[in-house]
Amino acid sequence: MAKVTEHDVGPADAFAEDTITAVTVDDRELVIVRQDGRVYAMPDRCTHAKKPLHDGELDVPGKITCIHHGATFDLETGAPTMPALKKLQLFDAAIRDGRVVVTLQEA
Repeated sequence: MAKVTEHDVGPADAFAEDTITAVTVDDRELVIVRQDGRVYAMPDRCTHAKKPLHDGELDVPGKITCIHHGATFDLETGAPTMPALKKLQLFDAAIRDGRVVVTLQEA
């Protein structure tokens, strides 16, 4: 059975709208994206060349762009565009009681 853990990564107001913020949770480097009032959590590495996403861009609504090679990833599904081929893993993230909470699942 998979182990599911919730992690409070900070107050919601620390994650401004249309920003990408690097955080570390259980020795995992993640990024938190806040867009359209929602929060998204994903690994801080592009699946194409393992470059960091915390320095990426949010120029395309609903997508994070890796500035190193131009791959984009859908914030809802993790679906990539070229040159990335592998889907980006997404973690459940939510704002609860004014705090950003990320749920990690381990096999």
